[in-house]
Amino acid sequence: MKYKVSAGVSPLNFKLRLLGVVSFMTLFAGVIVFRLYNLQSAQHQRWLKMAASQHGSSVEVQGARGTVLDSAGRPMAVSVTSASVGVHKSKIKDLHSLAKKLSPIIAQDEEAIVEKIQAAKKFVWLARGLPRPVGDEISALGLASVSSFASFRRHYPQGRIAGPLLGRVGREGRGQSGVERSFDEHLVASDYRFVVQRDARGRLVKASTSEDYLDAGMSLLRGLVGEARTIGSAEALSLDRDQVWGDFSRKEGVALQLTIDTFAQAILEEEFAVGRSDAKAKSVFGLVMDADSGEILAMAQTSDFDPNQLDNVKPSELRNVVVQDNFEPGSTLKPLIVAAALDEGIISLEQEMDCEDGRYKFGRHIIRDSHPVGEVTVAEVLVQSSNICMAKIAQELGRKKLYSSL
Repeated sequence: MKYKVSAGVSPLNFKLRLLGVVSFMTLFAGVIVFRLYNLQSAQHQRWLKMAASQHGSSVEVQGARGTVLDSAGRPMAVSVTSASVGVHKSKIKDLHSLAKKLSPIIAQDEEAIVEKIQAAKKFVWLARGLPRPVGDEISALGLASVSSFASFRRHYPQGRIAGPLLGRVGREGRGQSGVERSFDEHLVASDYRFVVQRDARGRLVKASTSEDYLDAGMSLLRGLVGEARTIGSAEALSLDRDQVWGDFSRKEGVALQLTIDTFAQAILEEEFAVGRSDAKAKSVFGLVMDADSGEILAMAQTSDFDPNQLDNVKPSELRNVVVQDNFEPGSTLKPLIVAAALDEGIISLEQEMDCEDGRYKFGRHIIRDSHPVGEVTVAEVLVQSSNICMAKIAQELGRKKLYSSL
């Protein structure tokens, strides 16, 4: 190939310039190719992660806790559909404007919303357990930084009935007291992990679960303390184990059935309230037990609360005093001692005993009766509730037999 060389330019200089231009173009093309290779291959995963962080994120939402039933299968604690509202901090353009829009909808103070968001790193829950219409209203705003997710909240259909016994569930979905806490590991369901996808403007495109429906298992627990029995099918408790709601399957914890009878529980609580008022007592508590099986049919106390209310509940109201407080049995133990002595043939109901006219020295101690009597039958000892004669019967029975009989 021949090149036409301009006047004043030697052929050698022209070839050198041409070689320089070609070399530069070749080097430039090589840099571009290397950069493209570096982006597409060596740094491929890095850019994928960056794109994922900009257009999507994952959020965990609580599953439905297992249902708690009474002895007749009546629901005492259930999980109902609700909405949870969260904010993606990186998508917020005007924090105070956002807080102003959300405040009246989720019933929270604007400043409180601002503080929650500022304290978060990436994502923060603003409210959980909201009614579904509230979640729909927030979704209708079309805010790129706000997401409303389908979730569950705990509901107690019987209201205050058996409140301290059932306990309650906190905002994080974990049992805080009562049956809800004692059997939390069985009642709790695995969480949902949502992959939230957004378009270039940050608007929510879709939300889907990244894990398959896990079979939580269905069990029947009869009694506050007892063995679990497996139920053959979900229909036995009228529960749909694959209830599709929105675009995910409902995950449920294990269902528990108690020996408590809701009607007996309501009657006992009502009678305790009347008795407390009539006797001007500080508190009344007790239980109803099936003498043959030992099953607890009702367990009540006058200091109760509504487990549906999460706010303004005192810690003392969450306490089930029947099983959590120590209470000296006193004279209620006397019939058991007499029964044990009768079984051993040590005494008879017609046998007469000397109650020492209300004062009896036992070792270094003095035992007294509030109603002093002399010689009476064993049957009358129970009627008079004599501490002195009861101590004599227990002494005749002996420590080992007394312990084993109780």
